[in-house]
This record gives sequence, structure tokens and C-alpha cells, in this order.
Amino acid sequence: MKRKRAGIALKIIIWVVFLTVSCDGETPEETIYAIHSEGVGNEVIVETEENSVLFDVSSEPGIGAASIAVITGEFPHSVALNLHLTALEELRFAYGETEVLVSVSSSQGNAVRESVILGSGEAQQESPITPASPYWLDVVILQEDSSPGTIPLNGGVILVSAPEDFSAGRYDSFFIRWIDFYR
Repeated sequence: MKRKRAGIALKIIIWVVFLTVSCDGETPEETIYAIHSEGVGNEVIVETEENSVLFDVSSEPGIGAASIAVITGEFPHSVALNLHLTALEELRFAYGETEVLVSVSSSQGNAVRESVILGSGEAQQESPITPASPYWLDVVILQEDSSPGTIPLNGGVILVSAPEDFSAGRYDSFFIRWIDFYR
């Protein structure tokens, strides 16, 4: 019995080595994601294209969170969120030891305010950022017909691009938390 198990284990090891060598060290063509959304009525669906990925976020309650991680492959250079919300009181985009906070005003021309929290524990510091920052998240408000929209948004999306720092850092996961309107 032990010989049979050892023989099977040896065949598995040889097969894994063969696959590793035959793949020539290349990354898999398809990236596979693990997505976990928190809260009833919250859903995240992934849409991929050659050099980009879009995470389509639907939220019936308007408050929720999701963690997104790469299981195989890697994030493409362009990562974006399609938020089906009526407003964006707050979005937290966290990766590594970085957390970017975004808020879109429901008045004053839908002004976008962002800040970044760097570090961990007691060493954390929050600082406001501008579009020139590598942590900045581009935010575009679109109506259903893809024309520019305003908040409150009825039926469109809030498109948010991941920060340049996220793409450059080759991270393998991020966490988002959103609030449509404070309740």
C-alpha cells in the first residue's frame, strides 16, 4: 500500500515538474480572481479585456465592501471599478499599507476630494492628495447613455480607476468599502 502511494506521489511530482518546465515560466494567459463581497444585496462581477479589468459593483443597500485578489496571473495595468450608486459619500481603496479615501460632493459641481493613509498602526498618517499624486483615483460620473452625469445619479455609474501606485506596485489584492449616502 505504501509503495502504491509513493508511486502515485512520484507521478504527481513528475507531472507538476513537467507542466512547470513546459510552461517555460510564462504567466498564465487568463487571470483568475477571488472576489468576496460583504453585505446582503452587494455583488461584484469581473469584466476583462486584453490589458484591463473592470469590477462592476452593484449595491442595493448603498453600503458595502469587497475584497478582490488574484489567484492566478496578475492584475492588468488598467484596473477600474464601475460603481452602480446614486452618490459617492465615501470610497476606501486599500492595498498593501496604503488606503486611499475618495468623496464626491453632492453639491458644488460634484467636487472630488481625496486623501491617502500610509503606513500601519500608530505610524499611519492621512494626507490630502491632488490629481498629480500617484495615489489619486480618477473618478468619472456617467449617465446610462455614457454622457457626463451629476450626483445624485439615477441609473448611471461612477467609474473609478485604481491609482497609478497600485498598478506600478504589482499588488495581488485590494479591498474596497463604499458608502452611497451617509445613513
